[in-house]
Amino acid sequence: MNWNWSFRLVRLFRTDVRIHWTLLAFIIYYVMRGAQHGGGLLFLGLFVMLPYALLLVTVVMHEFGHVFAARHYGLPVDHIVLTPIGGMAVLGGGSYSPWSEFVVAACGPAVNLVLAAAGATAFLALGGPFYTDMLVPLSSRGFVELWSQGQVGLLLLYDFVQMQMVLFLFNVMMVAYPLDGGRMLFAALWQTKGYRRGLAVSCKVAKVVAVGMGLAGLVTFSPMLMVIAAFVFLQAVMTQRQIPLLVEPDKRHYEALRRQRKQREAKPGWLENWRAGRQAKMTARAVAKAEREGIHTLTAQERELLRKRRQRMN
Repeated sequence: MNWNWSFRLVRLFRTDVRIHWTLLAFIIYYVMRGAQHGGGLLFLGLFVMLPYALLLVTVVMHEFGHVFAARHYGLPVDHIVLTPIGGMAVLGGGSYSPWSEFVVAACGPAVNLVLAAAGATAFLALGGPFYTDMLVPLSSRGFVELWSQGQVGLLLLYDFVQMQMVLFLFNVMMVAYPLDGGRMLFAALWQTKGYRRGLAVSCKVAKVVAVGMGLAGLVTFSPMLMVIAAFVFLQAVMTQRQIPLLVEPDKRHYEALRRQRKQREAKPGWLENWRAGRQAKMTARAVAKAEREGIHTLTAQERELLRKRRQRMN
């Protein structure tokens, strides 16, 4: 997929969030789901458009899990792209250790797990019955029951939790590079087999998973599953071709990035800057007062400010 076919949607936390033009096609899934239940405008609004909007927000939050983790390790982040097959945080460079690779990959699904836990807690607190397919989505039994009972509020929470669990399980269990599960697998292989060998094995696993995913898409008549399978397979092939040209990440470079991050964190925050600015203004007023009225008119605090100023100048 050509990531250049996208436009900027919004800028959040110093990161551009871009949207791919094909993303709007994803709404077909929700329209089909609404049509299956034969809902009217209210149904389509609550369970088609609203989940679609929540999905976009959730994907953005998922990707910012990767972004904040990458910044923690000093890795540059270019932008986020929203596509029909999910989001992608585009980093300016790869990880410099197996552990950083694993953490950056895992923080995205972790966001979905936290959101699912929050939604499930609210669902149960409001008196919703426990459904196993809400946590391990296998059917729409709970969805149908809640809809027939007219429990719209609980139904929205149920749908939200199920959405988060689908995203979490898909990203963790789909061990196909460059999906999150594949990156976590690559991190483990990098630790045991080395960078290039680990990446090569990850790509081979990704191609096998992609073929199985594509066959499953054909059997279940799922175009979206086949699109994801094609994306994973092509990415694995392109990554395999680049492996001979890749350079082993330099741990010294990684340590330099860590030192730079610590230096940035050591810089004074807004409170320290405010205090310094306030002290500078008080010192300037004390100097002006001494020149205008004489040093004998200064208070003890003003004399102390001038003494510290002389010490800094010397």
